[in-house]
Amino acid sequence: MTSSENTLFTLAELFHRLQGIVILQQETVSDAHAWLIFRVEQFESLAAITYCADGANLPLDMWSAAPPRPFVEQGNPAHLLFRLNAVATDDEGASCLPKLQLFGCFMVWYLHGMKRMTAVEANTLLAEWNGRLVAD
Repeated sequence: MTSSENTLFTLAELFHRLQGIVILQQETVSDAHAWLIFRVEQFESLAAITYCADGANLPLDMWSAAPPRPFVEQGNPAHLLFRLNAVATDDEGASCLPKLQLFGCFMVWYLHGMKRMTAVEANTLLAEWNGRLVAD
């Protein structure tokens, strides 16, 4: 496994600590491109993911997988899908790893702040990702 694949796997595990997030797909096409596709069952968790994505400057795409009929399903938020998309840019070299790690740092800070991750767990990941450590 590449570093990007390992980091994406760890991020998927962190997503499971949020309530109402269902990972549908995680993919590392190359070191330069990786994504997570997920469904949201609790709006508060989407807000946290959006905050972390914004902090890491990662796009969060959204689309509907609603069936064409009945029409009422087109307005059902349960059909919305989201993709956290990490793509390396020319100034970063050929790896999306720094973007994934920065997103991971934001996610760890949030999970620790919400008491869903101990300081020891958080600091282990933050040290690996060169993030600012948290206090007990």
